[in-house]
Amino acid sequence: MTNRLKLSTFKETDVASIMPLANNYEVAKNLGRMPYPYTTQDAKFFLDEIVATEMTWKVSLKETSKMVGTIGLRPIVDDEISELGYWYGQEFWGQGYATEAANAVIEFAFKELGLIRLEAGYFIVNQASGNVLKKLNFTQKGTSLRDCMAQKKKLNHAELELMSKDFNA
Repeated sequence: MTNRLKLSTFKETDVASIMPLANNYEVAKNLGRMPYPYTTQDAKFFLDEIVATEMTWKVSLKETSKMVGTIGLRPIVDDEISELGYWYGQEFWGQGYATEAANAVIEFAFKELGLIRLEAGYFIVNQASGNVLKKLNFTQKGTSLRDCMAQKKKLNHAELELMSKDFNA
């Protein structure tokens, strides 16, 4: 929980909440693992394969319980390093939800899970996501080319990291 948001586990019934947010090219074009168009099968795959194997939370408005997006941690190295990832419905961009939810998840990752480092990244064309990560004290460690399912091509991708000792909750 944050001031404005509730982070909760997904349920099978959340397919109906995921679909209108995820089936949007403006959202999908900035993500590596989200196809476009986004189908009910894609939402079921997300719940059955991603949510089942990665720490993934539904992000909802505390006041209305309306889903605004998702955030998660994908293990990279043993139990010490994970990758932070998130996406939000277009109508919820620019309202600070990504930063607010990420701050809570980062605090959980370092204080509760005992992770030593988080990695994150963004397609260079998605500067808004880069701004979120910079607000959270992530520092860029390099660039790469990464697949974008929606655009069906590789895009320039910034690679960032945050060490637990550099996190200020």
